[in-house]
Amino acid sequence: MMFEQAPKPPQFPDGLAVRFCDNGPAAEEQPPHILGNRDSGCCGLSAQSVVFFDGKPERPPLPEASDEPQQSAAPEQLGFDVQDGPEPLRYVGEIFRTYILAERGDEICIIDKHAAHERQLFEKLAAHYGDVPSQLLLEPLVVELSAEEKTALLANLDLLESAGLEVSDFGGSSVCLRSVPADVEQSSAEDLLVELAAKLAHGSRDALNERTEWVLHSISCRAAIKAGDHTSPQELMALAEKILSGEVPPFCPHGRPCVLKLTRKELEKQFGRIV
Repeated sequence: MMFEQAPKPPQFPDGLAVRFCDNGPAAEEQPPHILGNRDSGCCGLSAQSVVFFDGKPERPPLPEASDEPQQSAAPEQLGFDVQDGPEPLRYVGEIFRTYILAERGDEICIIDKHAAHERQLFEKLAAHYGDVPSQLLLEPLVVELSAEEKTALLANLDLLESAGLEVSDFGGSSVCLRSVPADVEQSSAEDLLVELAAKLAHGSRDALNERTEWVLHSISCRAAIKAGDHTSPQELMALAEKILSGEVPPFCPHGRPCVLKLTRKELEKQFGRIV
């Protein structure tokens, strides 16, 4: 006959506190190595039924306090790109074959195409003065002038050559014109020379820089597109962009404004939409 022997209660080392959980006694080590390997259990108890403690609940260490201000994380960027610089220009059309109509943001821009083109050409002539691109006329042009005008013209040949005109004496009261600036239409070459001769004759005592300036004025005015001319939308848009970007000053060489601006608010006031 065999008798079953009652299991002996687990024996724990001295200094080890023990409490019983729902699934068996629990103990916490002090020091940790007393119970050996926690994964394998001890004294017949599985790792799941043993809780190790030293009489006080174990708590995670608190973070050390710092006197330096805590920087919060950078906020996440939400959503959309912000455009830098001015709003894009939109070409609307042309009024009376004279004025360019464009829109930018809350502004309507009205641009005198002749004045704007004249200013653009004047700036180009001034920048290349002394080496202005020129074109040979298909046939040299003989122009009759008064004695005073011819004398003034021949006295300023260097100035004229620096501005892109080739002029020579043709005997009597005539001069011969062989080339003009590249932007000048050949059909207007004679009118340009007659105008320059008259200005030089009446302003012969003016300083060279003053004479140079109004010679360039006359050339740019003759070469610029005219009110009533047919101009493509692409050309008008390019001209408007140069004026409104500040690349070209918004005044013609004679001082007239090239552009007028009307805001949306001013327009709505005119229609009584706002007070």
